[in-house]
Amino acid sequence: MSCKKVKTHKYLTRKSPPFHAKDCAGKIKKGNDGTDWTSVADKRGTYTWKKTMKAKQLTLFALYTFAPDHEGDSWDYGSLPTGCWWVGADSADGTGYTQEEQFSGPKTSQSKMRKFLETFFEGLKKKGILTRYAIRSSYPKH
Repeated sequence: MSCKKVKTHKYLTRKSPPFHAKDCAGKIKKGNDGTDWTSVADKRGTYTWKKTMKAKQLTLFALYTFAPDHEGDSWDYGSLPTGCWWVGADSADGTGYTQEEQFSGPKTSQSKMRKFLETFFEGLKKKGILTRYAIRSSYPKH
């Protein structure tokens, strides 16, 4: 059988992907809950969907728009929370913001990293460098 989407109510309303696991043996598919799932066989050879275990890290996105007189300004983040690092930056086309930066680190540091970024970007906004910003755990798509 081929790995094809099943469009019945049962398959479209559960958390796991709307596919027969046995037809997608060993494949990773996006579940109805938005997370990745892998079709794996149990000890009897029956395939079921199991949540895919990814590296225990997270990525946060800082989206922002410069104030008119500060377009292209740069800054130093100093010391990020333990285990976290700056990944990169790019334009934020299609998000409602002009720029985006990515930060990664262990999931256990998510709240510390989010608080650090909120405080840092709020400071830039108060100084008039940014007109607005948002910290997101997923990249917004419009």
